[in-house]
Amino acid sequence: MCGRYLLTPDPDFYSRYSLSAQISLPPTLADFSPGGRGLIVIRNQSQNQLETALWGLIPFWAKDPKIGVKLFNARSETLATKPAFSRSFFRQRCLVPASAFYEWQKSDTGKKVPYLVSLKDNQNFSLAGISATWQDPQGNSVQTYTIITTQPNSLIAPIHHRMPVIISRPDENSYLNPDTSSSQLKKYLKPYPAALLRVEKLTRSSGRD
Repeated sequence: MCGRYLLTPDPDFYSRYSLSAQISLPPTLADFSPGGRGLIVIRNQSQNQLETALWGLIPFWAKDPKIGVKLFNARSETLATKPAFSRSFFRQRCLVPASAFYEWQKSDTGKKVPYLVSLKDNQNFSLAGISATWQDPQGNSVQTYTIITTQPNSLIAPIHHRMPVIISRPDENSYLNPDTSSSQLKKYLKPYPAALLRVEKLTRSSGRD
C-alpha cells in the first residue's frame, strides 16, 4: 500500500510535466498523507495541468464524502472492474509527483517499523494515480485522487505485501494520454525494478501504516 509520501520539487518540475501554468509549490520537503491535499498532474484537452486535490478518491456517484477515507489506494488488479475506480481509470488517470514513499514492516512484537523508499539516483518520480471530481450538496466541485498499488518487487516484499505503482519517466505521457489502450495501460501497472530503488530503515514511526 501507500499511506504516506514525500515531495521536494526538482528544478525541472514544470518542464518535466510540460506544464505552462504554475501554482505555488512547497519550497522544502512536503509530507502527504490520506485526507490531506496533494499535487497531481492530469491531462486536460491535450495539455498537462497541475492541480491540488484531496487524497482519498470520492467517486462522482458517492452520497457521503467519507468514503474517500478508505479509498486512498486502489489495487491494480481490480481497477478496471471495481465500480469506485473503473470510470476514473479509463477517463481520469493522473500522475502523483513524489520524492519518496513510506512502507511499514510489522515486527514480531507487532510494532510497525517505517522504511523510506526512493530512487537510487535521487530523482523525483511519478506514482500512478486516478482522480475523480465530486460535487457536494452545495454544488461545489471537489477534486480527489487515489494511488494505485501492485505486487511488491523483491526489495519491498520483505517489508510489505503491496507497493505503489511507479510510472517510468518515458511512459508518463502515455499513461496520461486518454487514447492509450487498456492493454498498454496494464503493462505500466507493474512493480518497479528493485535494482533502481533504495530503502532506508527509519528509527521512528511516521504517519499512516
